[in-house]
Amino acid sequence: EGFENANPLLLVHPVGIGLSSWFWNKFMETWEGPMLVAIDLIGCGIQHGADPWDPDERGLSVPLGWVKAAEALMQEVMVEAPIKQLPNLLSLLGGSSNRKIPQYSVVVQGGLAPVGVLLASRNPMQVEKLVMTSPPTWQQMTNGVSETELAKNYEFFRSPIRGRLAFSLLESRWAVQFFSNLFLFAEPCDKTWLDEVEKEACKEARPPVQVFNSGFCLARSFEEELASLSQPTLILQGSEDTARIPNRAEYANTMQQCSLQEIRGKNVLPWESSTDVVRAIQNFLL
Repeated sequence: EGFENANPLLLVHPVGIGLSSWFWNKFMETWEGPMLVAIDLIGCGIQHGADPWDPDERGLSVPLGWVKAAEALMQEVMVEAPIKQLPNLLSLLGGSSNRKIPQYSVVVQGGLAPVGVLLASRNPMQVEKLVMTSPPTWQQMTNGVSETELAKNYEFFRSPIRGRLAFSLLESRWAVQFFSNLFLFAEPCDKTWLDEVEKEACKEARPPVQVFNSGFCLARSFEEELASLSQPTLILQGSEDTARIPNRAEYANTMQQCSLQEIRGKNVLPWESSTDVVRAIQNFLL
């Protein structure tokens, strides 16, 4: 109730071993509000019909390629939702001004924050609000990863020996459970999380993880985009993410309309604390 005129939400999942749009399942089950659109980023979601991505055959600039794919989806998905009139430029030229575009609020998880920031920056008329859950620290978003480090990391992850061995270990259920509990969850991860990751993890789904883990999403600074964003922005961070909480304060200090909110959990809030995330976003949209 109260969301009759609200725009749909575009949900951008994190990239990691076995991750795709299923990441939003608990959030979507709990959600009450406007329409939700959960996308599979290029190369992700293979187990439910998405095409694999081979970087040797099909180049992709990251994160810009993922951003452009999301932009195309926003244009293709026809939604019965409020739409915003484009500036009346065509009428000045004697043409029609009846063209309209749908608006979205974008919700992006974790290290895919650059995708959300670029979507908002490149589409100020179409992206109404931005939510980032557990984003990188301000320093990580504004310092950039050196080309030397990127090349070194990517060479390792794509190595036919070391990289293949690393992935074969990291894709095992015990490793997923161990690292999820160590880095992602405040409480032990649940069986459904492990089942979904295990089902999605496969050799064909490795390229996006290789690119992301190498640091390509943070290869440059996004300070200019962050400082110039006009859209209201909400950052949700887990109360157990104690190491990074102090280093996110600069978002609110530098961005034009940014607020930070702590909720219970650690680093995968839409999954481990879906009810709290739903409530926070609902309040943000009203």
